[in-house]
Amino acid sequence: MDVQDLLGRINAEHGTGFRLKGRYALGENQGAYAVEDASGAPLVLKWQAQPSMLSRLERARAVTDRLATLAVLVPRYLLIGTFPEGTTYWVQTALPGSPPAPLHLSLEHARQLLDLNERQAGQALSSEQDWSWYVRAAVFAGESGWSDTLQQHSPETRALLSRLEGITAGKETCVSRTTDLVHGDLALTNVLVVGNTVTGVVDWDAAGCGDRALDLSKLLFYSYELEPVYEHEPVRTLL
Repeated sequence: MDVQDLLGRINAEHGTGFRLKGRYALGENQGAYAVEDASGAPLVLKWQAQPSMLSRLERARAVTDRLATLAVLVPRYLLIGTFPEGTTYWVQTALPGSPPAPLHLSLEHARQLLDLNERQAGQALSSEQDWSWYVRAAVFAGESGWSDTLQQHSPETRALLSRLEGITAGKETCVSRTTDLVHGDLALTNVLVVGNTVTGVVDWDAAGCGDRALDLSKLLFYSYELEPVYEHEPVRTLL
């Protein structure tokens, strides 16, 4: 869909005066566009041809509204809607900053993210999108099918599976908390920074309940893609 056509339809539907400014390149804004309202305030427009996204976006709006009251730096969902053909769109406030480049998470960034993560404690809004259940199902019940794939692919992946099963054996009860808010996709591309200051955490469309430590585990996982390795060891140790 042409973005100008979409923007025109949104303006007609809601009586808004959004104007296109450009396209974002990374992270939460992949495939999204920078727009502004009639006053010049910067916003973010995204859409998907999936009407099923609507419930996820409404949950994300409730989650970010809650987090904003806790001084967590999050975008606000201003408009969410679906057109008859199934195009779901949403307009959010734009936060300053960009993902750390070249995806380099500093020790100070990590400390600030830990502080923001602590504010998610006990803030779950409902039992929807239970990330603790998902981890137990994927890791311990084999419901993802990944264990079967590793078992069948090659001797090397069978050995890897055996190591993973040894590491996780007896730890199912460690993933039991469901009272925290969980981002669900805390990759470095969803963290915005200006210099050494974290200015926002974006892309809450997968948010749900569970154990907030799951967000840190994903951040830790992605930190192993960073080079050179020795420079990021203090960050990994802290996480």
